[in-house]
Amino acid sequence: MGNINMIMAKHESMINVWRQRVMECKTSGLTVAEWCQQNHINKKTYFYWQKQVWDHEINTMVPDRPPDLPSTVQFAEIRMPSGPVVSGDADVVLHRGDWTLEIRNSVDPMLLCRILEAVNNNV
Repeated sequence: MGNINMIMAKHESMINVWRQRVMECKTSGLTVAEWCQQNHINKKTYFYWQKQVWDHEINTMVPDRPPDLPSTVQFAEIRMPSGPVVSGDADVVLHRGDWTLEIRNSVDPMLLCRILEAVNNNV
């Protein structure tokens, strides 16, 4: 039992280090590629850290997750346009400050709830 606790403590320690590095990248104002190049880190390594941190967060925050919720999270870097873009295909369009959220009727209800919770918590 002691070895398992030691392994878990080491993993938690690594998650904390990776979380700090991911946050440094996200708050740097640089793209992932630029940040990785400046910090001499392979992009695949960065995305591994990011995935490990998010998987850990999901497992910590949602221990009794519904069966249809994936156990892992996948990420892709998205470049945001400099100005507002509205496609016209959305069923609902929300504007707040400098951002716009377009929602289609086909959106997964669970995803929509999580997005709206995140928006509410960060406004």
